[in-house]
Amino acid sequence: MFAVVAWPVVLGLMWLGWRQDERAAVQHAIEALTDPERLRRKRAGYRRGTLVVVALLAAGCVCAGGRGWLLNDLPAQYVGYFLYAFAGAGMLGVNVWYGGPLDPRLDPSALMVETDDSEAV
Repeated sequence: MFAVVAWPVVLGLMWLGWRQDERAAVQHAIEALTDPERLRRKRAGYRRGTLVVVALLAAGCVCAGGRGWLLNDLPAQYVGYFLYAFAGAGMLGVNVWYGGPLDPRLDPSALMVETDDSEAV
């Protein structure tokens, strides 16, 4: 039954994911060339927003850990403290996104300038 019903659905969802990733990469390249400052601001906003969500998740874990919750036999408050450290390091400017999709090194260069080669002989 799985092979008949679920497998085509899983394959279809995987294909849609790949297609969406390809479109996002093309959109990123277009924005990097046409309006790099806007793309830089948008990516910085994503990074800040994600750090705020991580800090809120950390607060929830610390609260839950105080009530005795465990995450894989580890008190949830320790996980919360780790997430607080992660968010705090990111807010202090440490590149916690190294190698990921929000890595600041992937932002368009601030030194990127448009050149006009039409006058070259």
